Amino acid sequence: MAEIQIITFEDIREFYPQLSTNIDPDKITSSILQAQQNDLELFLGWYQYNEFIEDYDGANFATAKYISLFKGGVYDYRGDNRYHRGIKHLLAVYSFARLLNISNMILTESGIVDKITEESETREDFQERYTVMQVRSDSVRLEKDNRDFIEERISDYPLYNKVYSTDQKHQGKTAYKFFKVIPHG
Repeated sequence: MAEIQIITFEDIREFYPQLSTNIDPDKITSSILQAQQNDLELFLGWYQYNEFIEDYDGANFATAKYISLFKGGVYDYRGDNRYHRGIKHLLAVYSFARLLNISNMILTESGIVDKITEESETREDFQERYTVMQVRSDSVRLEKDNRDFIEERISDYPLYNKVYSTDQKHQGKTAYKFFKVIPHG
């Protein structure tokens, strides 16, 4: 059975509204699935990731613990109320980063587009670097947010960060490997 996509393009645009609506749907689907299978799996660990995905029926998660993990919400963190943004937001960041990295994606003054016309004004290299830095910063912050939530409730997520092979846990790095912006010319 093919893996089910747990977020949509609209979910990515919720957090990154500057993303053009004219992007090839196949590129979007591919980016989301790559982000799920490569980035989210690395973050959660193979066993936790597979249990998480298996709980999803194509529309919703079946158990309360995975609904909370996916959607986020307020929870008690060491005696304080804290807001957890959820895996949905983190997966949107991973997917957005992958969309930025695909071949024909271009950052412009009016947003991120799949192509440019004669009237288009491309962004300067520093603007592209800034966008990439923002996305990376979002990823680091959201991974920490999700890690704190999971570790505070480790009894609900005992498979967290358990790996399938001899790989070590990743610590202090984002699951998505961010790219460098190379000047256009």
